[in-house]
Amino acid sequence: MKKFISNLFIILYAVIAIFVTVCLLSLNDYQVTEFGNYSLIIIDSNDIKGDFKKGSLVIVDKDNKPEIGDKAFFYDVLGNKEITLAEVKNKQEYRNSETTYTFEGDYLVSGNSLAGSAKDAVEIPHAGTILSILESKWGYLFLVVLISLLAFLYEITRAVEDIRESRKLDKEEENIKKEEVIEEDNTEEVQKEEVIEEDNIEDSQNEIIEEKASVEPKKKTSKKKTEEEPKKETSKKKTEEEPKKETSKKKTEVEPKKKTSSKNANVETKKDNKITKGKKDNEV
Repeated sequence: MKKFISNLFIILYAVIAIFVTVCLLSLNDYQVTEFGNYSLIIIDSNDIKGDFKKGSLVIVDKDNKPEIGDKAFFYDVLGNKEITLAEVKNKQEYRNSETTYTFEGDYLVSGNSLAGSAKDAVEIPHAGTILSILESKWGYLFLVVLISLLAFLYEITRAVEDIRESRKLDKEEENIKKEEVIEEDNTEEVQKEEVIEEDNIEDSQNEIIEEKASVEPKKKTSKKKTEEEPKKETSKKKTEEEPKKETSKKKTEVEPKKKTSSKNANVETKKDNKITKGKKDNEV
């Protein structure tokens, strides 16, 4: 809303400044602004008699010709060279389509010096005072030129700030794009690393599978060896037990011999004991 009001104020001021400038450029020799057949007359003194108030702006049409008894504005060419309001006393028309008017005070005025009739004029109160201030040298300098210059400088600074902001935004967009590109590169690198890891995992799995495949026949051979080893052990035991059996047999064969020998020895000891007893008895 504030921006809308400020823009509206700027537009209105621009229109007024342009209008005042055009009015100054359209001033005639009598310091009256003319736009074609229309004249903008500022009522700035009480010398102009009539029903118009001081400070009003009166718009007069040159095509509205006054009649006798009407009041009209005309340019005092011979006197003070200013516009005057007076009543028409006489009107004379000539064959060459020229008309002369006689105003009160014995002013003889040609049709070319006539500004227009006051009868059909448009009056705008207080607008004459405002326009006279704006059309003055100092008023135009301070109220139009200076403010326009300040507004121009403000717009330049604003444009510069907008350019800077747009550059900042462009830089930020570029940085964002660079970051996006970097992120994309990083994601691509991550994806590549993931693919490489997956490949490594697959390779390791394949290696494990190959190792398992290579280990299985070894296990089979080891199983065979383990199966054969108890057989060998049993065979060894058998081979070891065979001589033991032989020795045990020999022992068994030797033991009865020992028994017989021990028996014989006992018998002999008994015989010797008996012989010694007999000898003792004989001696007694």
